[in-house]
Amino acid sequence: MMNSPDNSDRSSLPRPISESEGSRRERIPVEHPSFDIITYTRNAIARIFLLDLDRIFSENFDWLEKGIEEQREQITSPTTDISILASAMGKLLNTGQPVVVDSEFSTDAIRKAFAKIGLSHGQLSHVTTIGKEQRGNLHKSDPASIETVANHLGISTANMMLFSDENLPRLEPMISAGISIVSIGKAEGLAQAVHIILDPSAYQEVSYEDVAHSLYTTGKIRVIGLTGRAGTGKSTIAQRLAKAVKNIGGKAEAIDLDSFFYMSSRERRAWVNESVISDEERRLRRNMTNWVNYTLVNETFARIHAGEHIHLEDMYSMALGGEKVGVLDFDPDPTGFTVILGGTALLDARLKSDLDTVVYINTHETVRRSAIWERDRLRGYSREAYEERFKLTQQSETEDCLSQTQRIQIYNADITLNVSDNTSRIEKLISLPSYIPQR
Repeated sequence: MMNSPDNSDRSSLPRPISESEGSRRERIPVEHPSFDIITYTRNAIARIFLLDLDRIFSENFDWLEKGIEEQREQITSPTTDISILASAMGKLLNTGQPVVVDSEFSTDAIRKAFAKIGLSHGQLSHVTTIGKEQRGNLHKSDPASIETVANHLGISTANMMLFSDENLPRLEPMISAGISIVSIGKAEGLAQAVHIILDPSAYQEVSYEDVAHSLYTTGKIRVIGLTGRAGTGKSTIAQRLAKAVKNIGGKAEAIDLDSFFYMSSRERRAWVNESVISDEERRLRRNMTNWVNYTLVNETFARIHAGEHIHLEDMYSMALGGEKVGVLDFDPDPTGFTVILGGTALLDARLKSDLDTVVYINTHETVRRSAIWERDRLRGYSREAYEERFKLTQQSETEDCLSQTQRIQIYNADITLNVSDNTSRIEKLISLPSYIPQR
């Protein structure tokens, strides 16, 4: 039997908040990250914290490998890792959210390890431990194992947040289960992630008007960068936010970063697929940041900030067949104006001085895949062609536009960062912690 926390009313579990309600806390820079948020859950809000920390445990408790009968060592002077682990665990338990430990070690061994790091009997009573004896032949990273845990707790996998020290390839299968995944390199990584995840202002529904109030300032021209992966709904959201700014009495214009592409879609396909180039050259040509004329972007937004009339012709337009026949024409009003610039390659360092705020739109991968397939299907692409296009897009986004280095830099930067979830595709967004996930 799995020992389970007493949560009879699991349908009304609170969202994870560790401190008193209030505005979004100040971001503490992370200089040496030993964690990464891989993905948020299908419905953004985690109600169960699932811990898979076998590697961290085995590094600090060598007797875990030997079996319960040989566990005789005592910790006389806790290591830094152990102290950090104890603090992070305490914060998770203090939320009142159920905490589940999933391990390849025995249940008794894991509970003894937690007792050794200083968790009280009362805290341990709120920890469910799932060891090798409960799992049988299932590996802990097997989606079927996660489903078993979810069924035992009476919740959906989409309500679970996993903190794991497993290698990312072993965590990949769980993305399709809708679970939230945080990759942990060491105990310090758990502490860093817990601080970010437990943002007291996150996991709340916000209307577009609520967001618009934070993006518009009377007497100022503001430039908002709206970014996210393909299929998140960036273009739709940019238009909705521009409309919301106008609804609250402001003025706004939504622009696609794609407008500043050097080439049309037809020209770019020919350029990327040129037969005589090397694989390395082809890889560079697929890099989205090499498609954008950042010099023209910088010049244009310098003029926008100066309140000058903007008129640009021969701009790229997806709505007009991917040709360079679009026109940008508007007047930034110095009495109050918000420009919403939407695009995937917005975290490029060349844009940093142009942006006042970055809004990142998160959408779960399963929903993004469906949206992109529907779009590609209507354009006449086969399923096989769609899969190849999706793979290449994911690669370029991950390596060129949303690398961990870029995401950490924007987290540490002195710039407002708003991360919101659009997975549900409703007329509202859900606020997330101010850290851009990998997927």
